[in-house]
Amino acid sequence: MTDGDGPAGDRLRAAADTAAAMVAAGQIDCTDAVAAVWIAAQAAGIGGGQALAAISAAFCRAGTP
Repeated sequence: MTDGDGPAGDRLRAAADTAAAMVAAGQIDCTDAVAAVWIAAQAAGIGGGQALAAISAAFCRAGTP
């Protein structure tokens, strides 16, 4: 499963990376990050499975537990 293809996938990846970085910096908690990425995915027409994959991958990239 990927973050999504094309521009919508790119935007979802960017949103997930931003949310994960904010969690790592202590600005928001994980629940808020997942909710934000979920909403971004739905707005972009990307399914829930891809939204969860995107935030999971972003947390790994950011080193967020």
